[in-house]
Amino acid sequence: MSIIKKFLTSKADPGIKYYHFFWDNKTMFGLERAEKGKYVNVHDIKALDEKKSNITFFSVKEPDYDRTKLFDLYDVLTKLKKKYSDIIRISFQELPEANVIKRGSKDQAEEASLPSSVLMEKPVNLINKTEDKGSFQKLYECLSEQTKNMIEKEPKSKPKNRAKEVHHLPIICSESIKPNALNLCLIHDKDFYRKKEDAHTVDSEIPLQHITVETVRNCSNAQLLLPAAAKCIYDLIIKDDIQKKHISLFDWKKLGFTVPVEFWMKVFEDKEKKIRKYGSVIIESKGSIQFSLTGNEAEPAVQILQMDKSYKTVIKKGKDYNVIQDTTLFTIPNLEEIYHQMETVPPKKSISRSRENIENVLPDIVDIRTWMEKGCLYYIVGNNSYGMDGKFLRATPVRKVIARPGSELFFQELLPTLAMPFVRNKRYTVYPFPLKYIREYAVYCRVRDKNEK
Repeated sequence: MSIIKKFLTSKADPGIKYYHFFWDNKTMFGLERAEKGKYVNVHDIKALDEKKSNITFFSVKEPDYDRTKLFDLYDVLTKLKKKYSDIIRISFQELPEANVIKRGSKDQAEEASLPSSVLMEKPVNLINKTEDKGSFQKLYECLSEQTKNMIEKEPKSKPKNRAKEVHHLPIICSESIKPNALNLCLIHDKDFYRKKEDAHTVDSEIPLQHITVETVRNCSNAQLLLPAAAKCIYDLIIKDDIQKKHISLFDWKKLGFTVPVEFWMKVFEDKEKKIRKYGSVIIESKGSIQFSLTGNEAEPAVQILQMDKSYKTVIKKGKDYNVIQDTTLFTIPNLEEIYHQMETVPPKKSISRSRENIENVLPDIVDIRTWMEKGCLYYIVGNNSYGMDGKFLRATPVRKVIARPGSELFFQELLPTLAMPFVRNKRYTVYPFPLKYIREYAVYCRVRDKNEK
């Protein structure tokens, strides 16, 4: 596993001026030259007609493989090496041995069962604000299946008959929002309401989420709709947690903290008016939560966030401060081995999707990996599954955790908060999941303040 960082021209001839070149980590197609301490763009590839397009990072299927970023990178590097090896040397920074964080089947079962306690207390209220009865029925069937799956994943110590109650408890249909339910509205996308009254409604006091008819229609069957349905349920439970001021989707007690842990992040910025808002959540040892939203620049955590734009999160435990920092690095798997397998493995040109092979060839794309370097902790967060279609949309960026002067590094204790599936569909969280709660709380405050005016 390597990090794309730079490649440099050879210094075989001291009479020639040589440069260091860096890959543009944002697009992976750009090329920058380091000159006098600055990066000068010397090459870039842009979309035709200025239209945005997404190019898959990697696919294990042969028909898609040669249309991915990883194939293009391998192709370019191979040709450079073949034609210009006497004047160009390409190097990658090798990662130290990484620790691998995996969720065991027991952990997954316990975490999957946590939503059931909420669903048994509050039903999902499904509301149709469209004319499409077929999509509404498909959504109803999908939600019924998803909630049934969640409740059936109760630990074995729980009564078995709870799973049978799913047919008459968690899903109801009505024509209006209900205060004692998790409300999900079926509406159209924005384009549909350009000249009509928008059916999108907001409520700061009642858990409310929307899903569009267009999303439902694009899924040919209920099975394909399940991930979107699960995401809606998780989002509704998070909004309900904000109201209850307690985390339901994670057993915070198992982390063993005896003191509160604070998470801070920037949630809003108006550069013209020079207004910044910062959100925080304090999590007590048993999972109770307290939120705040402030523009107070005298707050120590806010001061830290303002020191560097790459500082994304400040975490406080006791008197210790840890900072999660974005880097310009991203990882590249074993290009030669991938190409070899794609060209030689029968019967189809593909690579084996066995866990053993994936971990050998694409170790940075799956699971969570950490390593220490110069007193800092680095981590990468991959997928929690290998994908039914065999595609990986993006490269894996590297993030860095530093301890502020006088503080101890404690982020290792929070690594389980990265292995949660409810923030990004089918993927682990990039940052600790409490940041999702902070973002939702910021939305809650905007809606509340708007309603009070």
